[in-house]
Amino acid sequence: MALKAPIDRYTPGNLPDTADGLIQFLLDELERIAAAMNEFPVGINVGEVQIGVPVTTIPAEFRLFEGETPLFDIPGGSWDLPLGEWTCPATGLYTINVVCSIAPFGAGNKDYACTLRVYSDDVEILSTSSVGDDAFPLGADIGLSTFIDRESVIRATITIVHDQFVGTTTVTSFMSIVSSALQ
Repeated sequence: MALKAPIDRYTPGNLPDTADGLIQFLLDELERIAAAMNEFPVGINVGEVQIGVPVTTIPAEFRLFEGETPLFDIPGGSWDLPLGEWTCPATGLYTINVVCSIAPFGAGNKDYACTLRVYSDDVEILSTSSVGDDAFPLGADIGLSTFIDRESVIRATITIVHDQFVGTTTVTSFMSIVSSALQ
């Protein structure tokens, strides 16, 4: 199925010549705008709780959201379930939010760090890092508005590194991508 370009979705009608026709014109236009918005993918929310995420002394990147079904995909069709990637349906400005929380997994007094990354077409567009004690939860979040080209693939990863030992932990994460303005 070919994706519709924004120009194909909605084109304003001609304004009526009389004041009497203006009210009906506005009602008709609002219905057309609503229909155009509903037929075009504008965002996605996906979350996961991943048990057994590796914690190592050597940085190893772990892909988030693989195999996760979106909480919602408005109206859908752009989420790659096995890979945990979202394909942008139309060029425009998008807001991306990714939030992660790492459960405590140690006895304390040992440091660990996490780095959360967001990629567009395998190019890192933003990352953030946090450091903490392994007896306490650690969180990382990214929020950005950015221009994304049609067919660009968006994904998120996390790297967890411990100072002294190898183990596993539970990572709870959420990602939301919403169009702010389409070109």
